[in-house]
Amino acid sequence: HGYQTKLQVLERSSQDDSQRIWDNLNELQELTNITTKNIEDIYDKDILRLQNFQNVFEGDLSQMKNEIKGALRNEAVGGLNLIENPNTELEAKMYSIEEDLKK
Repeated sequence: HGYQTKLQVLERSSQDDSQRIWDNLNELQELTNITTKNIEDIYDKDILRLQNFQNVFEGDLSQMKNEIKGALRNEAVGGLNLIENPNTELEAKMYSIEEDLKK
């Protein structure tokens, strides 16, 4: 009976260990589901908003760039040249801002 008792104890211990493993696995799955949901919420609420803002801002920046270039052309045609090489300096600054936005 000694071996039978040890075998029953070992079997029960093995079942307990197996159940703990399954419990831990189920808990990890629940945490994974929660984490996935949180990541999706962050993406929907924050990342998409930032992408939309960036697109709008880049569009506005492009429009401002074109308007400034047009204004500078009009000044050059009208003979108003207040700074040396205004187009080159302004274009370099606008290019720098555009590059910073892409980072």
